[in-house]
Amino acid sequence: MRDLMSSDRGYYPQLDGLRGVAIALVIVGHLAHFSFGRNGAWAASASVGVSLFFALSGFLITNILLEEIKSSGRIGFRNFYVRRCLRLLPALFAFLVAMTVLKLAGLFSQDAWTSLAASVLYVRNIFGRGDGTGHLWSLSLEEQFYVTWPLLLFLTFRRGERITIVILVAVAIWRATAVHFRLVNEATGALYERPWFRYDAILYGCWIALVLRTRRESWQRAACWFHPLVTLPLLVVASAIPSSSPVGPFSLTLQALLAMAVTFSTIVSAPTSIIYRALASAPARFLGHISYSLYLWQQPFIVVRTPSWGGLRTFPLNLAAAFALALFSYYVIERPFLALKSRFSASPAATHRPLAHQERAAAPISAPPS
Repeated sequence: MRDLMSSDRGYYPQLDGLRGVAIALVIVGHLAHFSFGRNGAWAASASVGVSLFFALSGFLITNILLEEIKSSGRIGFRNFYVRRCLRLLPALFAFLVAMTVLKLAGLFSQDAWTSLAASVLYVRNIFGRGDGTGHLWSLSLEEQFYVTWPLLLFLTFRRGERITIVILVAVAIWRATAVHFRLVNEATGALYERPWFRYDAILYGCWIALVLRTRRESWQRAACWFHPLVTLPLLVVASAIPSSSPVGPFSLTLQALLAMAVTFSTIVSAPTSIIYRALASAPARFLGHISYSLYLWQQPFIVVRTPSWGGLRTFPLNLAAAFALALFSYYVIERPFLALKSRFSASPAATHRPLAHQERAAAPISAPPS
């Protein structure tokens, strides 16, 4: 069985495709809800995309950090955060500058200036209101997670699996308690977006990387139980569970577990399998490559409804406009800065193609709570 964790084969083309699937699910969910007024499973697919992305991001970033610890015995924290900035900030700032100009021109009014400021400071999941920047909550959650995770991973490297499980169980119990006893107003989106309720969403993907590194073959043999054709539909169903149902307190935990199962089975899929070939295909990988810019630009055309932009907020023009700006953002803004990342590589081997692709695949996508 191929060595999934070897640094010279650290690029997973099927994960680029899975990222493409995740952003497609976000867009389908947003179109269903905001363009066609559909709810239920169709709208819930946006949450499915978010869950997939969090698990995928946690695995990719943790795998990069583990490779660095293995090769050098340390983590270059400065270089890690410089790479994150080069990956995320240029496209984000371009988006926020554009939204600021639109706001000054009276073409964008839902979000207050404080919401734009919260987006810049990566606290949009805690402060601010409005649909225009509402999707940036997951970007904020992710960067808050990565403020603490590299250091925690380095300090607990030899006991990482056990400590990760303890944190996952603790967050699940805390969240279920908060839901059951109504300690939080779910209508505000706090349960879905706050780091103290969703820290575990990314951590499930981190656990995959830890487990595959130490008990790879035993877990690979269990992959047949987590086939995406089974777990992905279950994830859609779990994402549509209302919080008022008997299993409501555990719905986010169930979603995270199923997203982890989908991600895990995709990682260990054989190159000859249908799933691998579909996700590693050129169209799927291309969608994954542009997904960060597409995530940014789908919001003002698909989700925001006022003030009216006429046909630009009507399907299919809204989708075409989002794609056009995403392509511009990717080729003109993202790629030049991605080329600079090799100067801050985690290790000499990291200047090769695998690390660049892994970190590109670890950029965020998002959706507001359904």
